[in-house]
Amino acid sequence: MALMKLIQEKNKVIELSGSEVQNLKTCLQKMQLQNWTLAQSNSYMLAEVNLGKQRLKALQHEVACKDTLLKTKILQLKVGLFVPMLNSICLNLEY
Repeated sequence: MALMKLIQEKNKVIELSGSEVQNLKTCLQKMQLQNWTLAQSNSYMLAEVNLGKQRLKALQHEVACKDTLLKTKILQLKVGLFVPMLNSICLNLEY
């Protein structure tokens, strides 16, 4: 009788352990899916950050080029105004 009771208790422990293992497997699968989803989101956000960095570099380059162009135009205007003034001074100095 005591032996039967021990066997029944052992079977109950094995049964509970089996259901616990099944619960752990289910939990593991849920966490793996969650991890995969987070990895996908992370990849997407990282791609957006990299795209933003590339766009920023392109815009900085564009601004630098336009700044140089404006400085060149200003210098050309100054030289353009300076050359006729030099010519008139030189003409007045000729004897």
